[in-house]
Amino acid sequence: MGNLLIPAPHGQLEAIIKEPRGESASPQGVALVLHPHPLHGGTMHNKVVFRAARGLNEAGLITLRINFRSVGHSTGAHDHARGGEQEDARTALDYLTNAYPNLPVLLAGFSFGARVGLEVGIADARVSRLIGIGTPINMEAYDFDFLRECRKPTLFVHGEHDEVSDV
Repeated sequence: MGNLLIPAPHGQLEAIIKEPRGESASPQGVALVLHPHPLHGGTMHNKVVFRAARGLNEAGLITLRINFRSVGHSTGAHDHARGGEQEDARTALDYLTNAYPNLPVLLAGFSFGARVGLEVGIADARVSRLIGIGTPINMEAYDFDFLRECRKPTLFVHGEHDEVSDV
């Protein structure tokens, strides 16, 4: 497991996949972890995204981190969460559920990635659990009305001194 390129409607998504390690490393599920805003330096290598994926991996989940369109070796143009990044997340979910068809799916994201991941995860029947880290809930740029429809277990993690989004 390691670096890969996932075919996407706009070309490809750069990704890193990691399976749990250890003698009893039978995967408990799969997790897609999404990064913060690409126009502010967000990538799948962001330290919060990396550590979230590592924690999920240590908990027994296969983790997949992707670079959204226009980031790193991913093709396409940034779409400001108007549908393009959501398509990227669904493409990554397609990859995970085809590769690991019988495992529960968790979708997690940090900041912009949380916004995209929550929207996709709530609507996608394949996703059973959600995590939003530093979700930008009070930014006028994003509408979160879709959260009213959420019936899935969801964990929100938010820093007490977050400079971008107050809770």
